[in-house]
Amino acid sequence: MVRRLVLCEPSLLDPLLDPADVAENHAMFEQAFGAVMAATAQGDRRGAYDAFMGAVCGPNHRDVVAEVLGPDGLARAERDSTFFFTNETSAINGWTPVDLTGIAAPLLLVAGGEILWVTHRMVGRLAGLLPDAQVATIAGASTCCRSPIPPNWPISSRREAAPPPSSSTHEPRNLYG
Repeated sequence: MVRRLVLCEPSLLDPLLDPADVAENHAMFEQAFGAVMAATAQGDRRGAYDAFMGAVCGPNHRDVVAEVLGPDGLARAERDSTFFFTNETSAINGWTPVDLTGIAAPLLLVAGGEILWVTHRMVGRLAGLLPDAQVATIAGASTCCRSPIPPNWPISSRREAAPPPSSSTHEPRNLYG
């Protein structure tokens, strides 16, 4: 039995998004995911990893991952990402959601304050759908934790991000020591 759940920036899956955000979310990531799949098909592991992480975490993702996990951790993340691109992506696309209102366990949704607007909206939507949900926003953090998204980055600049409703703000901290 699950007693508590913590979801840190849930994936931007269509069934979790507000239906009004699905088309724009696809448009934001279509080019990046096309590059991921093309590089994967060509066996270009580094290119696929960089296309994905660049879209999700921003342009300095390699520096952040290497700083936190070290060079071996970066190499492993790059190597292990191939499984995600070849196997997990098709599984995610085939996922059929359950009725979220049936989740009775207390849920903490965690999001960075500097994440994409669509993620903030999704977190707020999930908090509104689940009977015992709270939101914690980590000020100044993005998906890569310490990788602020540049103001001119095309993916983040499409819409202004607004913090999810009922959020509490916490100072960012390094969870890895």
